[in-house]
Amino acid sequence: MNYPNQRYSLEYIQAVEQDLQKYISKIFLSNVIINSVHPMKRRQAEAICDGVSGALDLINPPKTLEGQALAFGTNAYNLSKYL
Repeated sequence: MNYPNQRYSLEYIQAVEQDLQKYISKIFLSNVIINSVHPMKRRQAEAICDGVSGALDLINPPKTLEGQALAFGTNAYNLSKYL
């Protein structure tokens, strides 16, 4: 969804809130999974979680510009860790 000229409308603010909730949920679940894995396999688990997070952003992208910027920055950072 794109909300041109409605940046301060209630719908747009709710969409930003949903994007942030999705982002926080992904980070929280990723951290729980990574911390529950044996320390010798954490790097592999982190790589898998980063890949799944990026795939989820491709399948169901954020709806707002703020959410898209956050997802792009996070995915760029995660990709740079492995290059």
